[in-house]
Amino acid sequence: VLDGGVLPEGKTNPASYNVEDEFTLNNPEKVGYEFTGWTEGSFDGTPVMTYTVNDSTGNLTFYAHYEAIKYTITLNVNHTGASISTSENWTGSGESVTKSVAYDSTYGVLPTAVDMTLAGYTFGGWYSDEGFTNPVAADTKMTTASAHTLYAKWTANNDTAYKIEYYVENIAIETPDTSKPSDWTLERTINA
Repeated sequence: VLDGGVLPEGKTNPASYNVEDEFTLNNPEKVGYEFTGWTEGSFDGTPVMTYTVNDSTGNLTFYAHYEAIKYTITLNVNHTGASISTSENWTGSGESVTKSVAYDSTYGVLPTAVDMTLAGYTFGGWYSDEGFTNPVAADTKMTTASAHTLYAKWTANNDTAYKIEYYVENIAIETPDTSKPSDWTLERTINA
């Protein structure tokens, strides 16, 4: 019983045997998992990595065992000036933090807006892509079989007004030119 695993290309295990046959089982592969051994007869018992059959009689059933591989997940704040304070089960602080997550388990606790700061923006969650099409939450199952990065999404707060002041220093003023207006307005458009 391969339990979701597959044998490497070109490899097979026998479907039947004779009392005089001797063979060693080929070990399966399973995405996101490391093969940890075989047990005979049930899932119970201590798995062994190599199982060789000789001088056996009767029907045999072998069970493959695996252990989920842990991959490093990096959280990227994805914006200059943003930072993460240390959050539960995460290592580091500042622009990125990391932790190991086992394949097929949930990501677990992710930093929220309470754990992060970016003036003038609202935190919009974590995403597995920089285009923000694949949201990731604490209960999302981790099914990427490699180390990877999650990206913070930020939305600019349009309801926050900021004052801009301009100062002009050390300008020598000559005799006023009465052909020009006495009031000047300085205008500047800022495209966000």
